[in-house]
Amino acid sequence: YVFDPATYDRERTCRLSLEDKLKVIDQIDSFGKKWGFRFPVVALMGGDPLLAPDWYPFAKALRERGKVLSFGGNPEPLTPENIARLKELEVKSYQLSLDGLEAAHDAQRRPGSFRNTLEGIEKLAQAGIRVGVMGTLTPLNIQEFWQVADLVYYETKARSFSFDFVAQVGNARGMA
Repeated sequence: YVFDPATYDRERTCRLSLEDKLKVIDQIDSFGKKWGFRFPVVALMGGDPLLAPDWYPFAKALRERGKVLSFGGNPEPLTPENIARLKELEVKSYQLSLDGLEAAHDAQRRPGSFRNTLEGIEKLAQAGIRVGVMGTLTPLNIQEFWQVADLVYYETKARSFSFDFVAQVGNARGMA
């Protein structure tokens, strides 16, 4: 729901190279070392990190640096190959979104997204990857949000459910 054409176009044309991404991680680690703390967990979040052409080499380099990985994205890139790679990387958790029951979720995401998300939860859980579900409260789904929490808890293998309020950016600009 936060898609914004101007931001998206800028992000697509100004991607960091793998080398530059790793330099950022090294700078963060240097900062922590200087001040006496460390950053052991790296969360790669969406849009969708699995759509980045270098997601796997980047994640592998993070693991080689001793980082614990967490991901958040969409269900569509959860192919058998990508799930096998996530498992190989010992990914701690993967977050998917459910923004309402089927009609409300699909209206905010795209048709079929609700079912794809439920299937993604199952695929990840079968691979032994901890799945968390995040929802965003909006005027389109607030009346059914506790039903979503029940669905996640009683009918999926997700291990957690959290939510936040809609941010008035992108497609949600101006939403009350």
